[in-house]
Amino acid sequence: MVGNKRKNDASSHGFAIIIVVILISVILIFAGGFALISIIESRATNSQTQSIKAYYNAESGIQEAIWKIQNNSEWRENFANDPEWEETIERTNLFSEGGSYTVQISNSDLNEANLSSLGKQIIRSDTFARRMVGTMIYQTGDASEEAEDPEIGGGDGGNEESVKIPNMDGTVLAVDNGLNFSGVVADITGNIYSDSDINVRLWSDVDVSRNVRAIGDVNVDVNSSVSSAGISARNYPPVPDVLESPYVGFDDPNDSLSIKARATVLNQVYTAEEFNFLLEQTPNFSKDGAVYVTGAVSVERGENLSINGALAADGAITIGNIWQWWDPCVANDAQVTINHVAGSPAGIFSKGRIIINTCVGDIYINGVIYAGESFNMTSIENNFTLEGGVVAQEIQWTGIWDGISLTFNENAMNDTLRTGGRFAPLISFDHWEEEY
Repeated sequence: MVGNKRKNDASSHGFAIIIVVILISVILIFAGGFALISIIESRATNSQTQSIKAYYNAESGIQEAIWKIQNNSEWRENFANDPEWEETIERTNLFSEGGSYTVQISNSDLNEANLSSLGKQIIRSDTFARRMVGTMIYQTGDASEEAEDPEIGGGDGGNEESVKIPNMDGTVLAVDNGLNFSGVVADITGNIYSDSDINVRLWSDVDVSRNVRAIGDVNVDVNSSVSSAGISARNYPPVPDVLESPYVGFDDPNDSLSIKARATVLNQVYTAEEFNFLLEQTPNFSKDGAVYVTGAVSVERGENLSINGALAADGAITIGNIWQWWDPCVANDAQVTINHVAGSPAGIFSKGRIIINTCVGDIYINGVIYAGESFNMTSIENNFTLEGGVVAQEIQWTGIWDGISLTFNENAMNDTLRTGGRFAPLISFDHWEEEY
């Protein structure tokens, strides 16, 4: 009996050891699996992070190329006068170790170039994340011809008589890319024009006193409507003539009519920090003439900006706050008033984006809204009135059936916009990116 008991005890111990070994093996397998998953996720996260860095490296290359074309006299001359001009920029160890970009610049015509930028960021010693970004840039007009013709602004830096005024033909909205209405009620006195498509969606009601013109298509949802004197587009032939691209003189040092030159005379050139601090300290901020900001502008809740002239910025211009359930719109939301003074430019001008957010008070602009990139406006509770025009790379007008009033004002447009290429900011389009 004792022998059998010992055998049973030994069997029990042996079985327990086997169970323990199996459990430890299972735990190790799971631990190994979790460790492997963690390693894979960590590598994937790192790879994604480095890929994002590579994208921004590539974008930095594009921005450097554009800056050099705008500010380097040799590059600017080649860009304007040599249709076969090519150039390469290479930068290594950008921002952090292992970052780089290579930019290829190639003219496709005078004042027209294709830019492609390959951004890299090291992942491991032998592996890189790669992102390619490309765009096409152009500048309206021909600088060399303009310099030779005193009637359109020769080498004297420009004067009032040399300004060439574009023929806007009553166009109150002029867009290089898409013009999009979503959920808005718009009363537009004048023409509207897009180099691409015009889209009217989400129960929008757009009333245009003159013509709707698009080089692309005019698309109107079944729940929306457009009334106008006529529609001319690819899907409503004939396709209209291309509208000459007007521009605003921002800050070229050789342009005595630029907004920055006018602001310099008035001692009204500010950094972004200086200007936004002034708005904070002086909620009812008012200026006459041109105001130029070397950076981004933000007009926030409680600030009332009034300018008898022009506000221009190198960076984005943002007006108003974004509605949040914990931070709804209130009675003292941002307000903006721009008045046109005869003979001087008037409006709001940005080399980048102009954004009017959800929570704003009354907006009245007697002048031009000009955005080198996009103009985005969301629903507002109060009045938006513009007498002048809007020129942008792209326009997105979004609302919840709030009304907007736009009226073409020839005097304000003519005092503000010009044609030709000498002092024009570069405009880019067909921006694309890829990962490989």
